[in-house]
Amino acid sequence: MGQPLHTLEGHTSYVTSVTFSAAGDRLASASYDQTVRVWDAKMGQPLHTFENTGWVQSVAFSGDGSCLETDRGLILLPSSVQSISTLVSQAPAQRIFLAERWLTADAEEMLWIPADYQPSLTAVYSCRVAFGYGSGKVLLLNLL
Repeated sequence: MGQPLHTLEGHTSYVTSVTFSAAGDRLASASYDQTVRVWDAKMGQPLHTFENTGWVQSVAFSGDGSCLETDRGLILLPSSVQSISTLVSQAPAQRIFLAERWLTADAEEMLWIPADYQPSLTAVYSCRVAFGYGSGKVLLLNLL
């Protein structure tokens, strides 16, 4: 089943994008509050906030992990925020997605999500899932 890891708080408006780094150790989120945030995906701690970024709709880590690629341009990451390694091979991923109100893994219903908790977007790394919400929160789950 699913185990909540962390609720990441800091955005003050609708979360528009969430993404894991290639190594799965970082999570980036963008919001209508015109910030992009980088989090430690294992500890749930904020690492850096980029302010006045405009309304970023999509964010992704670059292949070498040195910057974030957004629909508004590149954001260079301070060395302390960069992923520990982009050479780490990801464990074979389960096919995880939302189907109606169920979080499914490999076509098996794992977690029923009530209507009030339906995320606006998701990101998946191995058995970890990040949900982004209109409230500005990001929830990290670990599927066992």
